Amino acid sequence: MKLRPSYAAGLAALSLAACGGGSGGSTDSSSAQSPARGQAEAPAPGPSCRAARPLEELPPGQTAVAESAFDTDFTGLAPGWQVNQWGGAAWDAGRSTDARNSSGAQRFRVNNRGTGDAQLFYDFAFKANKMYRAVFYIKKIKQDSEEADTLVDVMFRRHKPYDVATKTTVSVGGNWQRVEIEGYYRWTDRGALRIAVQDVGKDILIDSMTLIELSDELRAAPTPLPNSDPLATPVSTLVSCSDFSGSPDSKFGWGWKVNDWWVDGQPRPKYLAEVRTDGGMGGYQRFQLESKGSGDAHLIYGYPFRVGRTYRVEMLARTSGDGNPAVTLGIRRERKDSHPMLIEKTFRPGPSFQRIGFEVAIDGREPKTLRLALDQPGTLDIDEVRIYEVNKNDVKPASKSVAPDLLFGVHYTLLPEHALDAGVNASVLRLWDTTTTWKDLEDAGPGQWSTKIFRDRLQWVYLARATSKGQKVLMTLGQTPGWAQPKGPQYAPERFDDWKNYVRHLKEHPNLAGKIHYWEVWNEADYNLFYKDSVANLLRLTETTREALGNDAVIISPSFTVSTGLARLESFLAAGGHNHVDKIGYHFYYNPVRPENIVAPIANVRAVLKSHGVTKPIWNTEGGPYCSVSDTATGGCVADNPTENEHWASMPRALMVMWSQGIENFNYYQYEGKRNFSPVSALARPDSGWRPLTTAGKAYNKIREWLTGAQLEDAYEVRDNPTDENLVYVFKLKRGTRSFAILWSTNEGRKVQLPATWGFTTATPLNGSQAPISGQQLTLGVVPVLLQ
Repeated sequence: MKLRPSYAAGLAALSLAACGGGSGGSTDSSSAQSPARGQAEAPAPGPSCRAARPLEELPPGQTAVAESAFDTDFTGLAPGWQVNQWGGAAWDAGRSTDARNSSGAQRFRVNNRGTGDAQLFYDFAFKANKMYRAVFYIKKIKQDSEEADTLVDVMFRRHKPYDVATKTTVSVGGNWQRVEIEGYYRWTDRGALRIAVQDVGKDILIDSMTLIELSDELRAAPTPLPNSDPLATPVSTLVSCSDFSGSPDSKFGWGWKVNDWWVDGQPRPKYLAEVRTDGGMGGYQRFQLESKGSGDAHLIYGYPFRVGRTYRVEMLARTSGDGNPAVTLGIRRERKDSHPMLIEKTFRPGPSFQRIGFEVAIDGREPKTLRLALDQPGTLDIDEVRIYEVNKNDVKPASKSVAPDLLFGVHYTLLPEHALDAGVNASVLRLWDTTTTWKDLEDAGPGQWSTKIFRDRLQWVYLARATSKGQKVLMTLGQTPGWAQPKGPQYAPERFDDWKNYVRHLKEHPNLAGKIHYWEVWNEADYNLFYKDSVANLLRLTETTREALGNDAVIISPSFTVSTGLARLESFLAAGGHNHVDKIGYHFYYNPVRPENIVAPIANVRAVLKSHGVTKPIWNTEGGPYCSVSDTATGGCVADNPTENEHWASMPRALMVMWSQGIENFNYYQYEGKRNFSPVSALARPDSGWRPLTTAGKAYNKIREWLTGAQLEDAYEVRDNPTDENLVYVFKLKRGTRSFAILWSTNEGRKVQLPATWGFTTATPLNGSQAPISGQQLTLGVVPVLLQ
């Protein structure tokens, strides 16, 4: 999106309308305006969650030209909506009360396509040569939780001839998600906002649509870049509110339901849900768990949390029953094959209403649900459930340090000498996927070291060549040989003395001594492919590693993954594991379309460390672009379609963000590329003998050149309004007395106006040559640009 006025000055007045799956929004910008409930059973209610508000708050220069709230009764299609059908296609549509906003939503389903298709559209008399934006919410009615998401094409298209002004594809799951599309309409003919569902027989719901016209001045003007952080003071915006007044039925408030599960043939959970208004209260949600049966039951609410954004969740809660049940409040990732928790906090509020909540940064693209669970049978009452989006500078520097050499690490996973002779300028070599784990090195029995692996591979290839190139080696321990653990390499050894002897041998062997600089206890200790054992044994592995290496060794904790690592990290810290390590290891992969969203999982890891009083540095011991090859020739993420520039430029962008967040070490995975992730991001290619660097490889060396010896003075994001999905990133640096800056945008063709005080005269793209800056204006894209 390209909207020009800076929104920061008026941000506090802006609010999204997303009221508990019900209607309206709230002007509250702080939870302090909502009265807390201490001992009083029925205090005065807080501000109404259903104050009348527009569907979309708009800054100056934007005009809402059409809206569909779907509140009025209709049969089939809501006013203004039609279906374009051809080739004998059959469809069905109707009004649904499963609404994201207020009381209704548009349901649409393609029953069969015949030889054509059926597409839902909103007819509109677009003006020629104008910029338009549409915002709406969408979800899929899933028949079961395991059902895959459905791809939906969204476009601005004129009626005849069928020219498309702009198009995007979204992956639609079982929770409401925000969709935003913007495009330039060139024609005088009428057109439409058009929605094409790629799956047959799947019900899609649409709600809260706003069609917006952007002024010519707004479209043409460049984005003014501030000289400093525009969000130095974070602003909280209320985006969802449930006070359970006027709920649609006697069981649940708007958007709330129960998720229960059990083992086939075994007892089912027993529970009661109702909306109550006793005690003079406007309404509250009761959830009474009688038994968990062979599974459990959670009270849940689906909200379209946006990736990379930070949210604060607050509510009033009380519990009652034998044993004073505890309530766990959390956000769960809704995946096809698993449902890991993003965050969970446990409270014991007792019989009087108390305020509970948490703050979390959203990572991962899968739908998420807000969940409440009781640890034992009892009664839970909740009220005034509020979700705030915290608008803040996500890349605010954790420290103003010089870029560490350790930041530039790499993985080589193929044995041929090409990898270690190549021209990529890395300081750290991490040994993983190199056939150098414990089960490879000491494969036949205690003291039976493989000559082929230990000597020929570890000593003569990796360690010797890394030493000759001045690289420091990070040795990843782990993967137990069969003689030490019959259950498999994912388990700790039966005798921890065997582990101690293995680690000590690596440290003291005359041909290895001094050539291993950092020691990582285990790889991805929350992922069953690599670790299936207990936290207690993980702690013993860590303690034994310290005993074997001594206090002078630099030990990195077992590494964890973004997918399921937070809970395992919590347990590891609670057991005291941090007392035996020097660094905290984590694996932060990133989407090449928006690598900056890596700040969210980093923030969550930092929050867990802080809660345990741990201040040790975080190392991203393995990371890189991560997505599948589902629908692009270059390899990319479904519905994102990364361009070639986005693929290779994602690494330097992610690296800059990690540096701003205090990450000390980042080991790029991998030099040879990963075919199923992002092949364009390989640093070298086999068809050129692995030696000449690709664009990505050259970018690796160039970003290191830019950052070597540089001190980070400031870093911040620039948005045009709080809901803007396209951002400009500004990094201000200094080397000695010389100041410079690195900038990029998350979309191409972004015009920006530089502050007059900067005085930079030249701009150099990461993959290009130096050019003069004219009129203090630049056009940015996804490739970082150096300003001097």
